[in-house]
Amino acid sequence: MSDTQPQPPNKKGRWDTDSSEEDKDRIRKRAKKDRDRTGPSSKNAKVKVEKVDSQKELTDGLLDAMLESPIALCRPSLRCSVDRRCRSIECYERLNYIDEGTYGMVFRAKCKQSGEIYAIKQVKLGPLVGKLGFPTAALREINALMSLKHPNIIPMREMVVGTGSDKIFMVMEYCENDLKTVMKLNQQSFSTAEIKRLMLQLLSAISYIHQRGYLHRDLKTSNLLYSNCGRLYVCDFGLARKYEL
Repeated sequence: MSDTQPQPPNKKGRWDTDSSEEDKDRIRKRAKKDRDRTGPSSKNAKVKVEKVDSQKELTDGLLDAMLESPIALCRPSLRCSVDRRCRSIECYERLNYIDEGTYGMVFRAKCKQSGEIYAIKQVKLGPLVGKLGFPTAALREINALMSLKHPNIIPMREMVVGTGSDKIFMVMEYCENDLKTVMKLNQQSFSTAEIKRLMLQLLSAISYIHQRGYLHRDLKTSNLLYSNCGRLYVCDFGLARKYEL
C-alpha cells in the first residue's frame, strides 16, 4: 500500500464564487426584470469587444493592453506600476453585495492590510473572452478612471485579479449613497445652499472631464454618488468617450 495520502482539494475563497445565495437571488430578480423590460431580442445582443492576444493568460493580456492598446489604458506615469502586475483579490475581504450594473457587479469589501472599506466592481467578461478579447466598454471605463483625477470624480485605487481567468476587479473608493436614493428617501427637499453646493461640485467635475477630452454621456442621479459628508462623486464611465481637442 502506498504511504501517500490524497491531498484535500484547495478551498475556494469567497471571491472565487459568483456570489452568496442572497446575492444570486438579487441577480436573478434583476435579470428577470431586465428581460421583461427589454424583451427576448436582448438575448441576441452582442457586446462589442477589444481584441487581445488569445495565446496569453487573461491577466497578462489585460496588462499588455493597458500599455499597447490604441485606447490607452493608463497614463505614462502609471506604466511602471502596471508593469509590476496586479495584486490578488484575496487582499480584500468581501463584505456584501451592493448592486449590479450593465458592465459588472459591485461589492463592498475591506482591505485586509489597512482595514479601509472600498467598493469593488467585478468586470463582466463573457464566456468567449479568451477568443473575443476584453470588453471595450470596461476598457473605456478603466481608461477614464485612471486618467481622471478630481475631487468630485470617484477615484479608482487599483486593478486586482482573482484565481480564475474571468475574475477581473476594479477597486474604487466606497461611497454610502447615490443621489437618486437620497432624493427618493429624503423627506425634506434640499435647501438652496445645499443645491448650490451640489451644482458647484457637479459642474466642476464636468468641466474637468471636458478639459481632459472626455464625454461622460450617461449623467443621471443614479450615477452621482453622495457621501455622508456631503461630497458628490461622478461615477460609471462605461459609456464615456475620449475625443480630440
